[in-house]
Amino acid sequence: MEKDSSTSDNKNDLDKFDPLNEKLVEHHKVGVWDVYIMRARLSRYLPTSWNIEEYAWIWEDIPYLRRALHDMSTVAWPLLLLYLVITLANSLIPALSLWCVDLSLFSYLSQST
Repeated sequence: MEKDSSTSDNKNDLDKFDPLNEKLVEHHKVGVWDVYIMRARLSRYLPTSWNIEEYAWIWEDIPYLRRALHDMSTVAWPLLLLYLVITLANSLIPALSLWCVDLSLFSYLSQST
């Protein structure tokens, strides 16, 4: 009788996952379910030589980025300024509408008393 390869693969995957490793895995019991949440290691966020080497190419591209921003600002300065003004106005519309409603409600309440 032949052994099912899918069950053996699943068993190998379960052997690799160690739910008892308290440092990297959180275990929660939700009803009849066991929920295991993998936590990120703190060393992932610390600056190491590998991370620094990985992002070293950013420093090489800074002159090109500065040149691109300079070219865009000389060519499209009015459009960039217009974009910033429209974005600022668009972000203030909800606050202004609340202020107008509050102002009209206050004037209505002061007239009715």
